[in-house]
Amino acid sequence: MTTKLRAVHVHEATFVNNSRDLKEARSLLRAGLADEVVLVGMLGEGLPAEDSPFPGARIERLPRRTRRLPANKLLALLKLAEARWRFVSAISRLRPDVIHCHSLGPLAACVSGKHRTGAALIYDAHELETEQVPVKGMRQIVETFQERRLIRHCDAVLCVADSIADWYGRAYGIPRPYVVRNVPDLRFQSLPEESNLIRQELGLPGESLVFLYQGRLAPGRGVERFIRVFQRASPARHIVFMGYGPLTDVVMAAAREGGSIHFLPAVEPKRVLDYTTGADVGVIGVEDTCLNNRYSLPNKLFEYLLAGVPILCPDLPEMRRVVLENGCGWADPGSDEGLLALIDQLGRDEILAKRQQARAARPLYSWQKEEKSLLAAYRSVLESVQWASAQQQETGA
Repeated sequence: MTTKLRAVHVHEATFVNNSRDLKEARSLLRAGLADEVVLVGMLGEGLPAEDSPFPGARIERLPRRTRRLPANKLLALLKLAEARWRFVSAISRLRPDVIHCHSLGPLAACVSGKHRTGAALIYDAHELETEQVPVKGMRQIVETFQERRLIRHCDAVLCVADSIADWYGRAYGIPRPYVVRNVPDLRFQSLPEESNLIRQELGLPGESLVFLYQGRLAPGRGVERFIRVFQRASPARHIVFMGYGPLTDVVMAAAREGGSIHFLPAVEPKRVLDYTTGADVGVIGVEDTCLNNRYSLPNKLFEYLLAGVPILCPDLPEMRRVVLENGCGWADPGSDEGLLALIDQLGRDEILAKRQQARAARPLYSWQKEEKSLLAAYRSVLESVQWASAQQQETGA
């Protein structure tokens, strides 16, 4: 063990909007489980190669010579090989005590780094990695084989929801992973005040009910279904799509027709909650198209709770559990007709009651609670590293 305890977080991201990674780094430093956290990611356009988000943490962004190469399967292998080489080289140079691997992409590199340095390895699965919509056919076979083989080298595994942790334990025959949900850190996030920004910008009457969809406008997220339903809803029910993605043009076309469909472009992250608090209901449209979606707990759900906004969520186990057990919203009936009936029957008194329940539920889903599982995982692997080091010293003596 080095005298200065170092954790190296490895992610294929650029660490610009990766809130989970930064929250974990803060928690480790605050708990004294690391003296230094190095976040190793990839260099993006216009970003510095090194950065320091807060004392004790620094970001290293690695260059990629293959980044601008055209997209095809052969060159994808070359890009993958370069990323793996750069990650392994960085880990070897940094000599960490703990390697914290974010998602499946860099896991092979992190396993190699573990065997080169003797560090402990934590695998932080941000999704149910091999059960996502884009992962199918031969790609799913290869990635499942890879994850099954590599996860045996991990000293601890983290997941973002209970159902996903159960799946990993059953599928790979490993101890049930630690669950660390990606919720806001209220110590660094002031509770927002109610605003009227949405109504002001769109000129909506005060008596209207505003349903807000925030996030990526993409297939598989209920966007087109919400458009269909709200085009038939009572005139006082309005849905506002705020975000960007492949379906932006579809949303904007529907908004140009007037009526109940509206579009607002995405705003910078620090302003999101200012808009969210002006909604009457926050909607989530994740479709049950894969196991990852079925077991998901989207960040947006917790952002709605933080804003004190009741939630209309899909009838999927993890989201339903949070929303219905806390009485802070409604589960989508599933059919267009059922959703239309629910939207049309909602009144302001019921929404106000659900808003109060959402506010009451906020403290139940705080990072202060979730970090306990993260810290338990680190204490466990650090004890193993210290024990192994002691054994080596005794053997050498």
